[in-house]
Amino acid sequence: MGIRSEKKAVSVIEDTAVAVSDLPAYVTKIQQIMANHKTPFICYGHASVGLLHLRPELDLREDKKTFLSIKEEFYSMARFKAEFLHHYHHKKGIGLKTRLLRHYALMLRLGAKFPRFSNRLANSTWLKKRLGVARQLPVISSQSVWWNRHKNAQKSPNGQVILLCDIFTQYHEPQIAQAAIQFLAFNGYSIIPIFLTDSPRLLISQGLLKQAKKALGQIIVHCYDLVNKSGMKMIGLEPSELLTLRDEAIDLVEARDKMRTLGESAKLFEEFILQELSVGNIDITQFSYKKQELIVHVHCHQKSLVGIDSTIQALKQLPGAMVTNNFL
Repeated sequence: MGIRSEKKAVSVIEDTAVAVSDLPAYVTKIQQIMANHKTPFICYGHASVGLLHLRPELDLREDKKTFLSIKEEFYSMARFKAEFLHHYHHKKGIGLKTRLLRHYALMLRLGAKFPRFSNRLANSTWLKKRLGVARQLPVISSQSVWWNRHKNAQKSPNGQVILLCDIFTQYHEPQIAQAAIQFLAFNGYSIIPIFLTDSPRLLISQGLLKQAKKALGQIIVHCYDLVNKSGMKMIGLEPSELLTLRDEAIDLVEARDKMRTLGESAKLFEEFILQELSVGNIDITQFSYKKQELIVHVHCHQKSLVGIDSTIQALKQLPGAMVTNNFL
């Protein structure tokens, strides 16, 4: 797999069905066997039903770049995909589905004016067949982030912060932004919301790099002076959108130094909370919490780039919270 030569690796073990309860012992045994043969391998598949594929490790080394971990391997593959699609679109043109995704933010803004009609249309059998989509599409919320309720009633003993409101939070899950605004305001932060008008992450994943570059440029315009001159922190609510500023964005824009400055300031919500707890700006004892188990499943983008420790540690600060990791 992934090796440019006439000689190709064999599949090793393909489509093995293993009971979920037996998976840990099974994989451990396979690891021992492969180690005895000095053969690095990759195990992937559908863990929920125990269907596995075992293949020799991908050789993704090009020029002098060596991938040192599965995390870097995975992430570089995402970059390769974006670059390939970019050239493919340039040569073959952009298909209907990709064209619609290119204007997804615009469709959300229009759809939010008539959410009931928009949701019915988006999940109609006719449209999903036209787009080649099988899954249920996310619902456009009838609510808004309702920022106007809070902008004139802020006290800021802890200073100002930038809250990045991505298009998915704005139109699909505004309650997340609502909760973040309430929490930050309650703890003495003055909030400067930046409502993104496009999704750099979505555009990059579809190979629409020219459009992604433009969207990232708008973030620089709105945020750079606030961060560079005032030292504000940027808080993101959607992991893949926020973490893009730390990774691909730096290589994609021309103003790399400015984007690097923004990337260093950009924090996931839980990263920001842990940082502020450590310096005493947030008093966790003022919160009450019902004792219960919390099962955590974080965004795959977050797992790949920064891991889950910040999420786990932030939740553990809640009195009575019992945190269980879910790695599937």
